[in-house]
Parts: sequence; structure tokens; C-alpha cells
Amino acid sequence: MNKLFKLMLILIACFSMSLLQAIDYQSLPLDELTALAQNNDAEAQLQLGLMYYHGLKINKNYQEAHNWFLKAAKQGLARAQFHMGTMYYIGLGVKQDYNEAFNWMLLAAIQGDPRHQNLVGMMYDKGEGVKQNYIEARRWYTLAAEQGLADAQYNLGTLFYEEEYKMENHQEARKLFLKAAEQGHANAHYQLGLMYLIGHGVIQDLEKSYFWFVLAATFVSQDSLEDYVNSREMVGNKISHQQREKAKKQAREWIKEKGLE
Repeated sequence: MNKLFKLMLILIACFSMSLLQAIDYQSLPLDELTALAQNNDAEAQLQLGLMYYHGLKINKNYQEAHNWFLKAAKQGLARAQFHMGTMYYIGLGVKQDYNEAFNWMLLAAIQGDPRHQNLVGMMYDKGEGVKQNYIEARRWYTLAAEQGLADAQYNLGTLFYEEEYKMENHQEARKLFLKAAEQGHANAHYQLGLMYLIGHGVIQDLEKSYFWFVLAATFVSQDSLEDYVNSREMVGNKISHQQREKAKKQAREWIKEKGLE
């Protein structure tokens, strides 16, 4: 299973919990929430599903979570459709089924949430649950990227950057990576570092490459930190001490300017 894709599913699931807290469903006693859910209240059904899914105030039970998500999803609730897709993608409470996962994710994405649109784009990109189709991946990434989602901007930039997609446009890739980078997207910082290192879509500039690698190492998760630090140090060894210090200062100022402190 794609580790990044699974992480994104978990993060969106956590965000769904915060949305429900904002409308106070979570504060309801279990018997009242259950009564609402049994009375076909889609939000209550979703909340009850999430309680079973995460084991909140009730024993964790993926089969029960699936049952309540399904009821809410059939009423058209995008977040419930997303959770149905998640359960089939990972294989929680149901047999793992990428085709079924894609179908539910697509229903959620059609309703316009950029996170769901990005996930559908990723499934087209990887050919998971649907025939691999880079054109469709680009369409869904674009829908999400136009709404400002950094992950989608990065994914769309990758389509334009990597040769395998046969859509090479390094100038467009750079624009998209910059948009994602301004939101603190470490992979976008890293790609910009590579572009300046190699001279793809930009004039080769080792000092600028070092600048972006400094940012990448600052924002990256622990899993990729070593690789990003190694890239930063590799480029750092090719420029002077003064250039390194200048780039580090510029990186600190850039972080402050973008409000990413």
C-alpha cells in the first residue's frame, strides 16, 4: 500500500472528526446520538461510525463503523463516502477492494472537496481501483489544485515534471511547485531544489538549490529527513561558506514572510 496515500487518508479522517466537533454531535450522549442515527440523521450516522472507527467512548468496531458510514454515504454525505472508500482501500471491517474504494472516493470527490478530488487523482495516477489514466489524474489534480490544495499542486507539478507522464512542461511544474512550497510543502521545496541543481525549467543555480533544500529539510517529516539533509549537504559542499550562510538567512526570512513559523 502506498504509505503517503494511507497517511493522507488518516489526516483527512482526523479532519472529519474536527468538523463534527464544531457542530457538537460529539457532545451528545451515546443513546441520543444513536437515536438520531436510527432516525436517519446522516450526520449522526457519520459521527456514530467515527466513534466505532476510532474507538471513542465505545469499543472500536470496524464492522459497525462500516454499517453507519454506509447509511450516511447512501444519503449522499461526502465525508461518509470518503470513509467508505478508506475502509475498502485499507481493508478495515471489509475485504480490501480498490475498485470499491475508488467508486466511493469518486462519489465524494464529485461533491467538490479538494482533498477527495486529489485522492481520486492519485488513484488514476497509480491505477488503483481504476485503469491507470494520467489524463484523468491531471483533471482531478487540477480541480483540487485550483482550490489551493498544496498536495494537489505538488502532484500536478509532478505530472508536468516527470518524463514518464509525457506531459513535460518544466515551467508549469515550477509554478505549481512554488504554489505548494509557499504552503510549506516539503516535497515541493525538494523538487525546486532539484530543478535549480539540474537546471530544469530554470537556470542552474547551486545557491538557490541549497536555499530550497534548506527549506525542504526544515519542513520534511522524520521519515525522509535523512535523504533531504544529505541532498542539502551535497549541494552545500559545492558552494562557499558565505553562500551557505546567505541562503540559510534567506530561508529563515522566507519562512517568516510566508507565515510558516
